[in-house]
Amino acid sequence: MRPYVIVWSGLIVIVAAEVAATFAHLAAGTQLAVLLALAVLEAGLALLYFITDGPLLAGCGTSPAPAVAGAVTARACDARS
Repeated sequence: MRPYVIVWSGLIVIVAAEVAATFAHLAAGTQLAVLLALAVLEAGLALLYFITDGPLLAGCGTSPAPAVAGAVTARACDARS
């Protein structure tokens, strides 16, 4: 349960940073770059943890979405063995 709380907290912090960047009245190009970087970070964190069974954050074998990530999880676990 604890890793989920840490990841969800991280995602909420990233969303808060996106909202803050939106209201910061930055130049259009700067705002675009900041929001894109935060979106890539957020998507990467979600993909690494929730879809691939968190090979960088957790262990192999207990995927929260096995039907979606079965092949990816198997490859990630095989690569670490």
